[in-house]
Formats: sequence, structure tokens, C-alpha cells
Amino acid sequence: MTILIPGAPEIPGLTFRPFGGESDYAQMTAVEARGYEADGIEAIASAAEWQNLYENLINCDPRTDTLF
Repeated sequence: MTILIPGAPEIPGLTFRPFGGESDYAQMTAVEARGYEADGIEAIASAAEWQNLYENLINCDPRTDTLF
């Protein structure tokens, strides 16, 4: 499901969608790793750490409160 965001920049290939659950954790790790690499930072969260964080949030439901 693609979500339209009014005023979002028109960048080829850029789309928005809701959090996809467990299948997103590895992708989140990969995106964070690329960003940290560009910034010269070595520490990144593992997919298991993302999963632990997202499954234990308080007052937040990633399926309705996040946008990817």
C-alpha cells in the first residue's frame, strides 16, 4: 500500500508506506548502516534490536504511527 503525502518532494522512486512488521527489520538495519557509514559512525542496531524496540514500544503502534 502506497501512501500519498501532500507536499512531499517529487523524487523518482520515493514512495511512502506503513510499517510492514518483521520483514522490515533487516531493511531498517541496512538503511541505518548506510547512513552511519556515510557519517563515519560504526555502531548500528541489529535486526533483532529493531524488533525488540518496535515490539516493546509504549503509547505507540508502529503499524499505525510510523511511515516508511
